[in-house]
Amino acid sequence: MPTTNYYPAGYASEAARNLRELAGAGPFATTDPGTGPLMMQLREAATAMRQVLDQLATDHAGLRHPGRLRVAARRTGDELHQAGNALEAAHTHLAGAMSAAEQMTSIPTVPTREWVPVADLHGADAAHALDLLDRDGPQATVVFLSQWDQGVDTDDRAIDQDTTQEQLPLEPGDKAVSFDAYTIVADPGRGHIAMYRLLDDLPSPDILDAQDRHMAPPPPAIPTTSPATAAAAAAEPAPPEPPTRRSQRQQAPARHAKPPAPRGSWFDPPATGGGAVRGRGPRL
Repeated sequence: MPTTNYYPAGYASEAARNLRELAGAGPFATTDPGTGPLMMQLREAATAMRQVLDQLATDHAGLRHPGRLRVAARRTGDELHQAGNALEAAHTHLAGAMSAAEQMTSIPTVPTREWVPVADLHGADAAHALDLLDRDGPQATVVFLSQWDQGVDTDDRAIDQDTTQEQLPLEPGDKAVSFDAYTIVADPGRGHIAMYRLLDDLPSPDILDAQDRHMAPPPPAIPTTSPATAAAAAAEPAPPEPPTRRSQRQQAPARHAKPPAPRGSWFDPPATGGGAVRGRGPRL
């Protein structure tokens, strides 16, 4: 009867060599059809390593050694057990990565433009914005309402909360007016005004500068000083200016180029949306 030779260290050496070659073969394309099987094989490798480490930990804990050797053997078994726990966590995370990667196959390759809610005001909270829209027009209203827009953070929050919508949520009596990257939906009769923009579209620098002017505090009164005091003050370095909304927003550029701002009447239907609600997320 043939005897099968078993060389644990040799098997481990071969597995380590294969993993080193795999690590040196990257980077890996996320669209590669072999990425899914790769993660599955790595998960199975983590499971097998966990089993080997558990066996080694059990063997060390069961050995009968005198004195200090027994303490060292117990410590070796404990460390092997902890390493096995880490591999169990790796197995769990790899399973989660595989599940998330499978969802990528259901996402259309052509991105769908969706509306992101920026502000939604009702009743007394909407009175000032409605008055601005009636008195000063959409530009002043956009500057006021866009203070609630945090750019990419607003986009990410809408995606996480599933509140993006494929079409503007227009109801009977609503009027839509677009300016720059934003579209205002208002119904003065119901005391409601909301503002949206398309996902990944960011306002122009003019809107960001207008936000800074709108939010800037009034300049302090100039105190009466003597010539000596004025000269000493002029010699001191000027304090740094606080960051503006424009500078903060420019640190997180849009993921897509913004389309040209729509032109026309204040209440022309926007070119990229309108109609009944079909969105994925709940209406604000």
